[in-house]
Amino acid sequence: VKKIYLPPYFRGAETNFQADIALVIVTNKFELNKYMMPVAGWGLTAAHGNPSPVLRVVELPFVDVGTCYINSPADFRKFITPDKFCAGTLQFCRGDSGGGLVFADIQRATERYYLRGVASAAPRSDAACNTAAYTTFTQLSKHEHFIKQYWIES
Repeated sequence: VKKIYLPPYFRGAETNFQADIALVIVTNKFELNKYMMPVAGWGLTAAHGNPSPVLRVVELPFVDVGTCYINSPADFRKFITPDKFCAGTLQFCRGDSGGGLVFADIQRATERYYLRGVASAAPRSDAACNTAAYTTFTQLSKHEHFIKQYWIES
């Protein structure tokens, strides 16, 4: 890792994890293989399960903010900040934070996937997986200026 950038306006819990992203600049290019793939993760596979030994993929439904807000515990709603969107099936497990959420774009018979969000937060739970609320994702388009600023510098 050459450098890690955080948005200058990120303040963690002080601002309810708004701008919960980081840009990691690496020295060498990644060699893609079965252990290193774009937009994938190794989170837990069940509430009482172990971390997955292989990269995982899951399809999550997009959830409108109103539905997300209503179905979230009252003390968690403050974390649904303007730079977040919600997705999921009420199952966010330890190890899922920082995972990417991609959306497919199909044009002229070509399917491409674009990173749209980064898993940010779900309500605290004593269980390994939280089934009490949807997952919030930091929406990358809300931080486009920050990303482009450091992407160009690197």
